[in-house]
Amino acid sequence: MKHIVREGSWHPRTASIVIDNYNYSTFLGRAIDSALGQTHKAQVIVVDDGSSDNSREIILSYGDRIDPVLKTNGGHASAFNAGYMRAKGDLVLFLDSDDMMERYSIETLLKVWRSDSVVTHFPMTVIDKDDAEMGTVPDPYSKLADGDVLYELLSKGYFASTVTSGMAFAHDLLEQIMPIPEKTYFQGADGYLLRAAAFFGPFQYVDKRLARYRVHNRNDSNPWGERRTIVGGFRHRLDLEQNFLETIRDFASRFDTPAPSDLGNGNPTYVSSRLFSLLLDPPGHPINGDRRLSLLRNFIAVYRTMPLPAYRRIAWITVATVSTFAGKSTAATLIKWMGDANSRPAWIKQIGRQLKRRKS
Repeated sequence: MKHIVREGSWHPRTASIVIDNYNYSTFLGRAIDSALGQTHKAQVIVVDDGSSDNSREIILSYGDRIDPVLKTNGGHASAFNAGYMRAKGDLVLFLDSDDMMERYSIETLLKVWRSDSVVTHFPMTVIDKDDAEMGTVPDPYSKLADGDVLYELLSKGYFASTVTSGMAFAHDLLEQIMPIPEKTYFQGADGYLLRAAAFFGPFQYVDKRLARYRVHNRNDSNPWGERRTIVGGFRHRLDLEQNFLETIRDFASRFDTPAPSDLGNGNPTYVSSRLFSLLLDPPGHPINGDRRLSLLRNFIAVYRTMPLPAYRRIAWITVATVSTFAGKSTAATLIKWMGDANSRPAWIKQIGRQLKRRKS
């Protein structure tokens, strides 16, 4: 592993916020305002990735308070790369334009950053399209990784982390791993950064909500939203996870660090996406040789040990097991109910509320 080596007791003093945007004019102004409203001033870079709505008019209305980057559409990695090229801060945060930062985010990160950390990650408040609070991500019972994460990454294919707006990166780390491959990472650029960073030093968990993560029907990561069918959502996740695995193998190869042949079989997102993709559309499933029962066994093994309340582990395992032996229509209904709370019938919602009350 190639650790970042810093002289003396290094501590960050400045930060850059890179806002990546594509056709999110509805939310863009709130994201920019949250970056400009920090209690510790930061450089604010706004990258528009070829939007066809009025995003560019919004960006230009901020004048010299921000550093605008207006480019043709190239995808997530392309926007990250373009923003990074302008970033001058010791720390760099990538903020999706449908999310927001808390006012004290930069001030907090600059104060608590450990001198050897290459990445910090933190929980976020979940909000809806109208800014109403809906919970936290990750769930309160989950804790993000802290310290050296490489062993876990190489043994399971993942470690407990979060998404774009819940992370901050040391600039000297990004110098080692940028640019992000743009053809591979049209989406999921944050996943590349996380996995590549693990080879260069420890992660730091900050137990304070420093951003607001917006859930709406157009989230790229939402398999239940309007952008894709359910099976299309799982296929999209599966594509991303396979790209992440290749990135892990690539960096492992660079540093002569062995990666197991079954890399990814301990990753719940990868395992569930493979199983549900096969169950919902066998002819279109992209991985030859996958079999229902073997995938189900892997699913059960992974979900048995996940840091979830017992009733949720049992519910997911039950849904996966019944879906494996049921028809596609039944499987689609059960999987939809489990993943999308809004789709559940009233009686299931009532059971869920009772279980939560008992847990509390």
